[in-house]
Amino acid sequence: MNARREDARRKIQLGGLVIKSGMADYPASVILGALTLAAGALKGPNADTTKARFEAAGDEAFPMMERTAATVPSRQFLPDREVKHDGF
Repeated sequence: MNARREDARRKIQLGGLVIKSGMADYPASVILGALTLAAGALKGPNADTTKARFEAAGDEAFPMMERTAATVPSRQFLPDREVKHDGF
């Protein structure tokens, strides 16, 4: 995969995490502020404890999201339609 595609994929994945976290309806400044505070906490004196707490919360949230995703139809069940790609 080329660097441009890898970069686009990473940004899409990170945006998906914002949505999955339930923060998508907040203004961008709130999302960036929360992430900036989290990044600061991960560099602070209790970085290891903070990282462990964040990781535990994330690990707990992923199974919940997988259960929710199971109720949403996947692409294979949606009607076929032509998808146009923009230079990919």
